[in-house]
Amino acid sequence: PPPPPRMKLLLLMSETEPPVVQPTFLVSLVIESVFAIVSSLYRLLLEAGDEPITVGGPGGASHEITRRKAPMKGPLTAPQELCHGLIRDCWASLLSALSLLLHGAGDDACLNQALRCLQTLIYCCSRLDVAQGKDASLQQLAKYALPSPGQELEPEVAKASVAGLSTKNLLCVKALLHFCHWFGGLLGSSGWSVALRALATVDRALQRSEQNQGSESMLLRTSLDTLFETTALLSTDAVMDIIRAMTENMRAISEVEEASVVLNRLVELCSYNLPRLLLIWQSVLDLVMEICGSAERGELRGIAATSLCKILGEALKKGVLAMEKNQDVAQEQLLRQLEALLWVPHEDVRARVCEGLLGILQASGQELHPAAWGTMIRLVAMAARIELERAGFEFVHPKALNPLTPNGSSHEEGPLVATTSSGVQVTPTVFQLLELLVQDFMEYVPASSVPHVTASIGAFARYPGLGVNSSLTAVGFLWNVADALARYHCVSGGASGGETPPSSVSLAEFEELWVQIFLNLRVLAVDPRPEVRNCAVKSLTSALLSHGRKVGVACYQRCLRDILIEVVAEIQAAAKDARNQAPAAAVSGMIVHHSRDTPEKQWKETMALGVEGVRRVLSNFSEEAGVQAFAPLAYRVLLQLQTTLRSLSAELSGSALRSLVDLMRIPASGQEFDVAVLTEVGEELPIQAVTVDGSGSGTTTVWLLGWLVLWRMARFCTSR
Repeated sequence: PPPPPRMKLLLLMSETEPPVVQPTFLVSLVIESVFAIVSSLYRLLLEAGDEPITVGGPGGASHEITRRKAPMKGPLTAPQELCHGLIRDCWASLLSALSLLLHGAGDDACLNQALRCLQTLIYCCSRLDVAQGKDASLQQLAKYALPSPGQELEPEVAKASVAGLSTKNLLCVKALLHFCHWFGGLLGSSGWSVALRALATVDRALQRSEQNQGSESMLLRTSLDTLFETTALLSTDAVMDIIRAMTENMRAISEVEEASVVLNRLVELCSYNLPRLLLIWQSVLDLVMEICGSAERGELRGIAATSLCKILGEALKKGVLAMEKNQDVAQEQLLRQLEALLWVPHEDVRARVCEGLLGILQASGQELHPAAWGTMIRLVAMAARIELERAGFEFVHPKALNPLTPNGSSHEEGPLVATTSSGVQVTPTVFQLLELLVQDFMEYVPASSVPHVTASIGAFARYPGLGVNSSLTAVGFLWNVADALARYHCVSGGASGGETPPSSVSLAEFEELWVQIFLNLRVLAVDPRPEVRNCAVKSLTSALLSHGRKVGVACYQRCLRDILIEVVAEIQAAAKDARNQAPAAAVSGMIVHHSRDTPEKQWKETMALGVEGVRRVLSNFSEEAGVQAFAPLAYRVLLQLQTTLRSLSAELSGSALRSLVDLMRIPASGQEFDVAVLTEVGEELPIQAVTVDGSGSGTTTVWLLGWLVLWRMARFCTSR
């Protein structure tokens, strides 16, 4: 083989006559000198304590060390300071020479050697934290990896090319991919920004190319697709550098298609780094929030929110967070951050977040831990409140407790900014979330989160925007919640005569869970829509009959006195108001029976249901409680029955009379009680208590008081 150029130069110097030096020899000598300088810098770096590079082939731990290399920070040793100074002073000259070589090289062997030298220069600059040299070198590599403006290939070359890339472009792309695969930890956010922009352009060129089925094209496609797979071997700081680079690139991208590719790559990056997702989660959120909060990027906001939910859905699958010390806390921390997206004023973002939550529940609801379930329920309740209040509807009714604050008072989480409408309806999706929770996951819902579910369902039952059928379905959900509370959160054998609460809540808090359900049904029992209020009255009656004994005598008595009996009084007042108002016109397009063609007649139907319901529940209560607790409630009911009888309505009076007779037949109605217990109803008794011995004091029975009501009604009728 011919001697190398330097040896040849020494041989020529021994000649007596000056040799004829060819221009190509001088060029090759300069090129070899540049290569030698870069190689010497790398050897000096190794002598200063750097680990040797190990890439390709079997390597095991040495490969992992290579990928986890990071820029040298902090105090440097004397040899390292020497290397740093040399690199800092000569990188610009070396890069200039290598750029000229890349620009003019036509031979593949020379081009490959120049690319290896450029990669070595990038490595030395990156390892010694010479950021300016690293970024400039990467930009030159990226420049030659892409077709230059106006570049046209010969027809035969273009036909055999990959996505319109020349041989030089292709070799530079491979060199860039090689460095990213093996030395991603050295690039930093600025280096990754340069690399990702170039590789995204190549990716789009491959997608648009019609001739992309060759082996070279498939190999390039595989390298691009597996780029983020190797990030699992990088340090957490390096992964965060990639996310910061994506954020920087997103700010400069104006095309939706290009930005969508970046978001898809973000999902891919996080999917390969799920075990440490918590460490990079804030950086991911910052990127997504920047897009979702922008008023100018309307077409991209929904895509960004969907991407975040995809990442979250992958993280919450079974076994993904198994390496976390506390999976419960990890799931809760991931979910909690979605709250900020629910307050975004853009409707499309909120719609995608709610759809994402729905998908997470459908795919991995059974994998959520208790703390994560509490956060999930809070997110759903918050979404319900935000969407209903943006629609101009009051989420918390004055007569119902507010579960979003500890004391039940009204509290705003934040100002509701005017929404940006995109034609997307979010409320149906939120309703689907509630439906899925109630029908499939009530056994997982913590007892402390039940009020959030109840309040959200009650608000949707009152909301007229989704139609009567949805309201009726929501009323049924309240019954389902009561049934689930009794099935999954009650333990038999309570000392108060009912069921004992779970250990996570106190007895008082447990009673409030039931009261919350019954209060929402009470509000719905006076809904302006007859179908809804009739359904609510029936559900309230059935819930108290089925579960009243589970709450204990004191709470059962409270539910009867403050909820069921009061709601009958409210229905009675509403029926009276409807009678005094002018008859309303029939609903257009609907055929209504003549017995229900006015609001007054419709309210009378509700009143009849309420009266019968009170009588049935009171009879059930009398079996659980003593006569001293039963008598004041029965007396209140007698007062209402007396008022209803005097309305002289055939339907109402008949229903009240039947209820009065049935009330008198209750075994507890025949038991004597002290007249003094009736004073809690009022100082002056509208129905004077006739005692057993005929005097005005002592003991009496509900049966005697009922006969007194009948006697008064008889005198009232004969006097007319």
